[in-house]
Amino acid sequence: MTTMTALEHMIHTFAKYSDASELFPRQVFKKHISPLIKDAIESSVEKVMSKLPASWDKSTLARRRCEAVDKISEMNRRSFKNNLCLFLEKKHVPLDNIKDEDIYKLILIRNRIVHRGIYKANDGEESLTYYLVIIQELIKRIFLTLLDYHGSYWSFLNGAEWKEFPPKEEAQREPT
Repeated sequence: MTTMTALEHMIHTFAKYSDASELFPRQVFKKHISPLIKDAIESSVEKVMSKLPASWDKSTLARRRCEAVDKISEMNRRSFKNNLCLFLEKKHVPLDNIKDEDIYKLILIRNRIVHRGIYKANDGEESLTYYLVIIQELIKRIFLTLLDYHGSYWSFLNGAEWKEFPPKEEAQREPT
């Protein structure tokens, strides 16, 4: 969890300072998009309320409509997953032997632990240890990339081994 929290903080900071944290410019969202979403929520809830039986507590639905309207601003925020992918691409972090689905699974595992308090692998899923190795490798490569490091480093991704960084095919790529 600590490693994932460090990664989240790094990605949040990147998004904040690279104007990548929002889907639309804040003023465009606030002035043009948000009112349309609010109107859609309110009219949809009104339609539902008009069709509910008299015995149903309509005040509950009205409170939830207010909660939904309060969450509209959150709809403009990019997800951690999308910000992470954007960061990895923009910084040219080499991902050889780290699959996209493993990165996405790391985020799902983090969510299970944070929101449920436990991670239990389902049938056919890798163990938590496998994903700990992935997150540690990802963090290493991020820092090595940010430091513009060229040389050997100790990796556990495919068992303990010295690896060259950046990998030869990645070393050819020009930074933007």
